[in-house]
Amino acid sequence: MNLSPSRPFARKRLEAFLPRVARSYAAERNYDNGPQNRENVSMLSPYISHRALSEREVLERVLAKHDFSQVEKFVQEVVWRNYWRGWLQTNPELLLQYRHDLKKFQSVSSGDAYQVAAQGRTDFECFNVWVKELIEYGYLHNHARMWFASIWIHTLRLPWQLGAEFFMRHLYDGDDASNMLSWRWVAGLQTKGKQYVAQRSNIEKFTGGRFSPKGLSGEGIPIEIADTPCFAYKSPWRKQTARLSEESPLIVYDQDLLSGLDNIDERFLQRRVIFVENMSARLSARVREFKRELLSDAVNELASRVPNVSHCKSVELREYLEKSGVEEVVLIVPYRGSEWEDVLSLQLSSLQCHFVCRNWDSTIHQYSTRGFFPFWKSLRECLPSFISEQPRLIPSDTP
Repeated sequence: MNLSPSRPFARKRLEAFLPRVARSYAAERNYDNGPQNRENVSMLSPYISHRALSEREVLERVLAKHDFSQVEKFVQEVVWRNYWRGWLQTNPELLLQYRHDLKKFQSVSSGDAYQVAAQGRTDFECFNVWVKELIEYGYLHNHARMWFASIWIHTLRLPWQLGAEFFMRHLYDGDDASNMLSWRWVAGLQTKGKQYVAQRSNIEKFTGGRFSPKGLSGEGIPIEIADTPCFAYKSPWRKQTARLSEESPLIVYDQDLLSGLDNIDERFLQRRVIFVENMSARLSARVREFKRELLSDAVNELASRVPNVSHCKSVELREYLEKSGVEEVVLIVPYRGSEWEDVLSLQLSSLQCHFVCRNWDSTIHQYSTRGFFPFWKSLRECLPSFISEQPRLIPSDTP
């Protein structure tokens, strides 16, 4: 089940999965058959989360092969990540609270209970297997992620924030929006009064009898930490005052690697493009290497289409730009309140920044203000037109 960090591998995986999207995905997607049998799911999330494959590109291929009614469940699963990202953009204070809480729980993360869970030494075989699978493969089946989070929170009684960060450390497809907000949902914070509590019968059924854990908590625990964020988001960016120069380089990082945008606005592809490598200490060495190789693949692909492509490490970006005499840059908007925003705003603090985003994100995020199903109801009818729209980078209103 090894995942190669390359766009050609991702495209091959997509093409191989296309026949199964309509035939079996909706009925079989919830079954966790183990790491050597993932034919019932696409496993495209590590590539979509980095935009080595774009959501638009994936859905365009799916809908070229199948009627919308046959593949609606798969389409929903793809746009869940867009929903979470849009929701976080309008609620960035939750991410600030999460990052604050992680510091508060440092003593817990060095305690025996945490170490037993993080090393896969609990009394629950299924949980221990998932820990080892997560660390070895950088991936877990989506249903297993829900069971894992529920056992972590409601049975092992560990802080959900530490569990979410454990996922971020080891998942190839980890991103702050879908990861943190999904853990909040299991804990009962995202949808008030609605916790997800893993059941023995459910695990037994959807693992094909591989696991039947005894001793799981039969009910959710109340979360003692106040859910009202203590922080108000304040943008670290300076307001744009100057007109954008056509020579300003475009800064790209692993939240959006630009791959697959064959029809991107040529104004941006004529610029110098600088890819920034993620050096975050919160990521495991395996995840950093996956991101590094995926970025390198994106650099090589783009270099064949644009005149000037380079890359540098995130901690070296300021020095790299100063040596190049750069005074202003174009930047794809990072998550508000995220580690990437902190890093980039610090490295670019002396420069004039002009912000852009994908027209796909700008369009879809406007619906991400309530629950997923109201979001889906609003999006469903107009989604085909969004998919067929030419991909572009457009000005963003950040900060």
